[in-house]
Amino acid sequence: MRIHGGTRIFVPDTAQLGPALRHNGGQSNGAEGSGCNPEGRRSFWRLAAVPGPAAMVAMTLLAAAVTLLLILDPFGNIALFNSILGKIPAHRRRVILIREIAFAYLLLMLFLLVGGQLLGFLGLQQSSLSIAGGIMLFMIAIGMVFPKSGVTFSSESGDDEPFIVPLATPLIAGPSGMAFLLLLASQHPGRLGEWTVAVTAASAVSAAILILGDRLMGLLGSRGMRAVERLMGMILTLIAVQMILNGVSLYMDNLHPAG
Repeated sequence: MRIHGGTRIFVPDTAQLGPALRHNGGQSNGAEGSGCNPEGRRSFWRLAAVPGPAAMVAMTLLAAAVTLLLILDPFGNIALFNSILGKIPAHRRRVILIREIAFAYLLLMLFLLVGGQLLGFLGLQQSSLSIAGGIMLFMIAIGMVFPKSGVTFSSESGDDEPFIVPLATPLIAGPSGMAFLLLLASQHPGRLGEWTVAVTAASAVSAAILILGDRLMGLLGSRGMRAVERLMGMILTLIAVQMILNGVSLYMDNLHPAG
């Protein structure tokens, strides 16, 4: 029997099935032809646990990079960045952007590299992290699809240069991105090299979009930017729901391990 996606599928154990078939002249159908009682017939089947959706679905490097890019939401951050840096001289904006993106990258890498140790120290299970991360992603995605008005991160004076907060965090490296990296690091600790590449690639693409924000705003317009952000939000909603389902499935498997 194989466990795949929560469904038990029986497969024959050829090591035991072969001699029985030869003993009965190749007849395998029916209790009389097999020469075995129903209890004995069970010995022809073996239990083999194989990875399936019941555990966290293995994520490829490309999928991890794309998911993290959706979480970083560079298109949605362009308008906020322009609002926060609106009164900063033009020659300083790019310098500030690069500095804040670098800080955000370091924060993401920190959570990626110490994620497993942090989970062990806090005594958290992978299932709880998957559910919590999925809920956070879902809230972020809903905000992307149905944005709320009246939210601003601008300083009172409007001419102060931001430092780490709010650009590096929480706008770029937010709680949802950190939770996602914690989940990757805890469930696939042997693939930290791949996740480092994924974080670097997603951060680089996000940085390019943010640096070219003014040109993209002029090219797509405000309505075009909103359309792109809502599309990204819809995709992120699907990812968030899948993370929650994976967490629930993993929790149920821990409660009722396969015997």
